[in-house]
Amino acid sequence: VYASVLILILQQLAELNLVLAIFNMLPIPPLDGSKIFSAFLPPRHYFKFIEGNQISSIIFIIFILSNAADYVLFPALNFLYYRFYNFAYFIFGL
Repeated sequence: VYASVLILILQQLAELNLVLAIFNMLPIPPLDGSKIFSAFLPPRHYFKFIEGNQISSIIFIIFILSNAADYVLFPALNFLYYRFYNFAYFIFGL
């Protein structure tokens, strides 16, 4: 019984970690994905992107705190999460 509870807890932690990793890789300026995205931009677009970081950070925080994220961001994260989960199930047979 304890082993099954431990497996369930570890599975929940792995799922949470996967969702946070996907969320962090979105190309929105406060997140790490924006730094990766900006590395591929030409110099003139890069500087415009950097200039807009402060205002886009504020917009992103308002977006998350409002319920708009429930309709736009979370369905996309859910879609990506299940794609990764199915891939892991296929590879590891979890």
